[in-house]
Amino acid sequence: MQPLSIFIGYDHRQPVAYTALCQSIFSQSTKPVSITPLVLSQLPLKRVGLTPFTFSRFLVPWLCDYKGWALFLDIDMILNDDISKLFDLVDDRYNVCVSKNIKQFEWSSVMLFNNAKCQILTPEYVSTANGLHQLEWCPSDKIGEIPGEWNHLVGYDKPNPNPKLIHYTQ
Repeated sequence: MQPLSIFIGYDHRQPVAYTALCQSIFSQSTKPVSITPLVLSQLPLKRVGLTPFTFSRFLVPWLCDYKGWALFLDIDMILNDDISKLFDLVDDRYNVCVSKNIKQFEWSSVMLFNNAKCQILTPEYVSTANGLHQLEWCPSDKIGEIPGEWNHLVGYDKPNPNPKLIHYTQ
């Protein structure tokens, strides 16, 4: 059995958040997971934004050699459920699956990549492309939707007593 491939945007200013997210994944997953932090100094990308991983998230398919499915998560999250249930939602018809939240910029904070269908996302492309967070690199009919409970935006979404993934984006 292949471990579930999970990539987390790493920010050296938030090591506790990274550790808490990893622990929340490990403690509830019923399947093996492989977690990789996206540490900018280890990647062929120098482009930064609000965080060191603003753009590196789009390197996930490249890092997976464009094979299989992989999940990207922002660092400021906590899992309340088994992450393998999110992977159960993959649909090969789509290039990427996101929670289409009220804040479109947050769509890219949880992305399930169908890596083989994301070969446009090379280090060269990610270094210069506009519209990455708006998913302009992907045809709109190839963007699948995952339930909002897998990216509950605290402070934006209506209160939910049982979200599967809590995102402390504020």
